[in-house]
Amino acid sequence: MQPVFREIAAEVKKAVTVPVAVVNGIRDMGTAEDIIRSGDADIISMSRPFIREPHFVLRWQKEDNSPSKCISCGKCMPIAVKSQSLECYEEKRLREEAKE
Repeated sequence: MQPVFREIAAEVKKAVTVPVAVVNGIRDMGTAEDIIRSGDADIISMSRPFIREPHFVLRWQKEDNSPSKCISCGKCMPIAVKSQSLECYEEKRLREEAKE
């Protein structure tokens, strides 16, 4: 999955002198490193991977470079809009299935 805004961030970076961040669709270390190495952006921003795995970056620091378990389903966002506790829909579903 190619990060949705990578190309736009690269174009913005050519036009400005401030740091540029890219977000949306970054789920693995290789992609994150490639974005920074290529100069397409200065900063990687992620949100949903941390909703599914709050300690996601710690895995990377411990050299577990496997991609985020986030499948980008977007089902966590309606939960947040309803002012319920923000959590991954898939993790909640798996937890409920394990109880059965």
